Amino acid sequence: MFHRFKFRLNKNKRQLAICFEEKMIRFIEVTLNQERIVEIHQAFSLENKLMNEAGHVDKESWKRFLKETVKPYKIKAKQVHVVIPTSNVIVRQHVMPNLPEKELKQMIHYEIGNTIHLPFELPVVDIVKIKTEGAIYKDDGEEGSQVVLVAAPGQMIYPIVEGLLDVGLEVKSVDIPATSLYRLFKTNYPERKEEPMIIAEIMNHGVDLHIFDRGILWFTRHIQMDFTEEPSLIEGTINVKALLERIQSQEYYQSFVLDLANEMERAMNFFQYTLNNRDQAINSCWIVSKHKLNENFYLYLQNRLEIEVNPLIYQPKSTKVMSVDLSGYDKGIGTLCREVTNRGN
Repeated sequence: MFHRFKFRLNKNKRQLAICFEEKMIRFIEVTLNQERIVEIHQAFSLENKLMNEAGHVDKESWKRFLKETVKPYKIKAKQVHVVIPTSNVIVRQHVMPNLPEKELKQMIHYEIGNTIHLPFELPVVDIVKIKTEGAIYKDDGEEGSQVVLVAAPGQMIYPIVEGLLDVGLEVKSVDIPATSLYRLFKTNYPERKEEPMIIAEIMNHGVDLHIFDRGILWFTRHIQMDFTEEPSLIEGTINVKALLERIQSQEYYQSFVLDLANEMERAMNFFQYTLNNRDQAINSCWIVSKHKLNENFYLYLQNRLEIEVNPLIYQPKSTKVMSVDLSGYDKGIGTLCREVTNRGN
């Protein structure tokens, strides 16, 4: 007698995230099961010499980089997610005809160059239609709909995607830092309400600021700021009191944390007042950084901004980590968290 055996299919799939920054390119290779990260195999960073001053990438140079510089890492994944730098991303608000979002996405390409002007050619564009309490009207008096437009230069995206395809890899998505980090946030805190929030990523030579409301990206910007490794800002050091006194007095000293707070206040005011969201006050801030900032850093920002300020760090549940330092790979992890969906992507 033959018995019917029920075989359980292995749904594990290996994928790679490639995150472009102005100075570095970060790679993280993982195994996913049902869109959740179950194992992290490796994470490494290489100097980014591929982008020119305009942020464009030469396809042939990128292919050589993949075949020669990346090859020793023996990547096994065949599917890739790409994250481009915030400095190459534009977010704008527009009023368009009151049509379904699918039709608006088809229409947007005709609007670019006519009613919508972007600072680069061959833009890659996506839009999200916003639900509003009252009616929205266009300049001609017709009823319209409010949309958030996210755009990036095709001169950067197309060579990267084509180069990956040429070396035999499948590109699953092209993402931006804002939505990648928001996925990371929702992975860590799925129970939190989608209230207005700001995410700040602190890098060596700049800060990215992203503002979300109801899961929709409203603001994203890269700000050139050199991270000042003041001893009192880094975990495990002393002289915190002296640093805070210097910050408060502001005499002969302009600290990184003071500059950061100023930029965050500008961004928050822009969202609330310039974008006419007066009833949508931001009440939480999440900090992403490869630097281990101590409690006083968060305490100062919290007191200055008068909102909740917390670190945003990946919290694996059952992930196997093979002696991998994940500091600085937050965007890569976030873009791989595909079980999380949000309206900002």
